[in-house]
Amino acid sequence: EERAYSELEKHGSRQTKIQNDQLVKLMEHADELRTKHAESQKENERLSRELSESENAHKQAAAEFQRQLKFLEDEKAGVGKSLDNANTVLLKLRESKMKREEELGRTISEKQDSLLKLESEFSEFAADKNSDAERLQSTIEQLERDLQQAMSSRDALKKRVHDLKRHFSDAINSM
Repeated sequence: EERAYSELEKHGSRQTKIQNDQLVKLMEHADELRTKHAESQKENERLSRELSESENAHKQAAAEFQRQLKFLEDEKAGVGKSLDNANTVLLKLRESKMKREEELGRTISEKQDSLLKLESEFSEFAADKNSDAERLQSTIEQLERDLQQAMSSRDALKKRVHDLKRHFSDAINSM
């Protein structure tokens, strides 16, 4: 019985250590997810700033080209060729702006998707953590019940051994 009790204690200790190790790993994973989440948010903010700066730069460049176009129209010098050139440059600028905006939009969308995925993983982690904590609590309670049963069985066996010794002693004394 003492050996069974000892084995039960060892089993409980191993289970607790395994669960503690798992909990530590889950906490480390949560920290990594928080770090990635923060990094993704910073990257998203940086890309949003870049997009805003790029839009402002493109607006300024477009405004400058519009002023140049007005000047060329006012001067009427080489209107056809200058106008075609200015339109080409403006078109290329707009195309460049659109491409950059699309690239930044895709990048932001990807970062937002990554952020949503990280948030989802963090939610799953939190749920798993709660579930693990409940399983750990349940295991601890079961181990406590098992320990109480083992101690009760041990006490009953000690009483029985004591009764048998006393009975044996009484039997020897009565001979």
